[in-house]
Amino acid sequence: MIRTFAIIVFCVPAVWDVVTTYKGIVSILGGENSGTMGVAIVLAFFIAGLSVLTTNIWKPEVLKKKSNFSIVINGKEYHMDLGMRTILCWMWWPAILFDFWTSLIGNIQLLTRGSFGIAAATAASIPTPTLAQWIVIIFATAISALSPMIVGYFITSSDEF
Repeated sequence: MIRTFAIIVFCVPAVWDVVTTYKGIVSILGGENSGTMGVAIVLAFFIAGLSVLTTNIWKPEVLKKKSNFSIVINGKEYHMDLGMRTILCWMWWPAILFDFWTSLIGNIQLLTRGSFGIAAATAASIPTPTLAQWIVIIFATAISALSPMIVGYFITSSDEF
């Protein structure tokens, strides 16, 4: 019961993470057009998916295996070979850092402008937040960037609190 509640609660900031990552990528690439929107959607969902898999990628028992590892989701076991796990481990760090950076840009624009209008991420287009706004922006970015990882933990965990 609590596990289900936690999954639902942490899905809200996880969705916000996808939205702010999308906003940040579109802003960095210079505005809305079909190319930038497509790239932003694909990258935002890819990063969210990789974040959800965090606990499975970094399980200590998985890191020690030589041949393959498995992911158990809702009692069903999925196997992945060592090469794929290695690729996911190497992709995880840059993806998480990229997620935080693009979410930070997206949060700056959304929380200081108050609208979802897309503008190029130049010094002139990104407003300078006040100290209080920086605190809220960094806190919101950290929570939203961690939420997909927490959702992944609760989905794959059989523990109840």
